[in-house]
Amino acid sequence: SGLVLQPRLSVDYTLANAADNGRLPFRLGGLFNLSGLPTDEFFGANRLVGALVARKRLGPGTGTSRLYVGGSLEFGQAWEGQDRLVPKDWIFAGSAFLATPTPFGPVHIALGLAEEGDPTLYFYLGRVLP
Repeated sequence: SGLVLQPRLSVDYTLANAADNGRLPFRLGGLFNLSGLPTDEFFGANRLVGALVARKRLGPGTGTSRLYVGGSLEFGQAWEGQDRLVPKDWIFAGSAFLATPTPFGPVHIALGLAEEGDPTLYFYLGRVLP
């Protein structure tokens, strides 16, 4: 089976001053959302995150016997304030993973690494959301 590439870019920007109401609505951290950082490690009124996820099916399996291997390259940041559209500093991250479909949703076992975090092992059952 061929290589599948999935690019992703997400930009979230708060027009109101989120610090005024004590809420920082956007989070970063977790698999494919700056892998290598704990889930929801960073908060901000604004967020920009991009990723390129690649995966390839191993072998001729069908149904729930399919196995995929893949990896990701990611960048992003969360920040406060309305004085700039993009952050000053970026965090770079990536992951390597194995995945397989199950009757309960896909299973992902992954190792993530970010420049500002320790290596992180992930186990997800179900769809991985950004």
